[in-house]
Formats: sequence, structure tokens, C-alpha cells
Amino acid sequence: MASKGNPTTGQLRACFPGAYPQVAHEIVPRNAKDDFDSAIQARGFTDNIQVLGKLMGLDQKSVCQDKTGEPTQLHDEFVWVKDVKNTAAGLCKDAIDIIDKTGISKDGGLAYAYRQFNNAHDEQSSYLHNGRDLLLTMAINFYPPAAIANEQIKELAKGVRDLCSSGVSRLMDSRDGCTSEVSWFVSQKAKYDKHLAAVGGTLSMFFDGSNNHVGMINLGFSEDSN
Repeated sequence: MASKGNPTTGQLRACFPGAYPQVAHEIVPRNAKDDFDSAIQARGFTDNIQVLGKLMGLDQKSVCQDKTGEPTQLHDEFVWVKDVKNTAAGLCKDAIDIIDKTGISKDGGLAYAYRQFNNAHDEQSSYLHNGRDLLLTMAINFYPPAAIANEQIKELAKGVRDLCSSGVSRLMDSRDGCTSEVSWFVSQKAKYDKHLAAVGGTLSMFFDGSNNHVGMINLGFSEDSN
């Protein structure tokens, strides 16, 4: 993700590695055997909801890759997973508000939101250094399926709003998200401690079939230029 500013639509699309359809309304054919049976049960967040009488939900696995397809690495400076989860509601509100203000088009919407952390960490020589500045960027990309009415598109957009915070939690899940365990030496305890840190990644949302993607949530980190 780029640092805070006014990115173009093309730059924002680049935040979603390999997941945006080649055609805006492209839909992957639904496999009857690959429906929602494989979806994991909710662990403190909502996996799926009913929208227009059909299921809309979150992918089981996050994509922990950058735009070149390389595995996402822990940033030099990082924050704990809980810090990102605590920002989820505010991040989602900011991003969805932008989509609401710019208007839902037939091709959906695209928005971004930022959070500045001044409590980030940096591991150096097995010791943890605190009070670092780090910028979190969240982008939401929403593209409805073909041949649905404008009012139905608005209902799908509400589904994106309802699933957003849960999507951030899924991205921060130790099993299915994009995280990294950090180990550092605590001299007061004369031993190593471990904690889960946040790593950037992408999570897709589906509608009427787990292969029919209609949106994505992307998290990325960058050092804030002071």
C-alpha cells in the first residue's frame, strides 16, 4: 500500500492482488458441491448473512500476498493483531461512508481509510522497541454481479457494510488470516515472550456461492513519513 494521499482508482485497484475479475461483472460459475459447507463456523465474528434471500459471506482463507504474488512479510515496524481489531469498526465506517458519498454505481464502489499508530513496535537484536509510527491503510473494493437492479446493488452494499468489521477480524485470525508470531527477549523476565503481529493481506466476500466474489477488503502497512 502507498502512503496516505489521494490515490487514483487504478492505484487502489492495485491493492487487490490478483483477485479483481478481468471483467467488472465476471462471475465464476457456481459449483453446487462447493457452496457453504466448507465455511468455518463463526469465531467471534459473522461469517455470512442473508442478502436478497441468498447468502453473502466471507472467504474462509485470507490471501497473504502482495500485488506481485509474493508472500506478505511482516513489516519492519508492526502492531499487534488486537490493535488492528480495535480499529475495525472505525475503519469500516470511514470507508463505507466514502462509498456512500460517492454513490453506488452499477460497477459498485471503491474506498479507502487510514489509521495512524504511534504504538507500533520494532524488533531489533531480539529486543522490542516501542513507540514507533506506522500507517495502516484499508481499501474496500465492491463489484456486484451482472444483471441485478440498482436497488439490489444497494442491498449488496449494505451487506458489505455488515461484513466489513468481521472481515478485518478474519484477516487478523491466527489460523485463517495474515499474521506473524513475534518472539522477543524480556530482560525483566529473563525469557522470551511471543505475541501475534498483523501482516497485510486481502480477504474476499462472496454472494450466492462461495466462488462468486463481489468484493474485497485489503489491509496494508507503511511507515508514516513525519
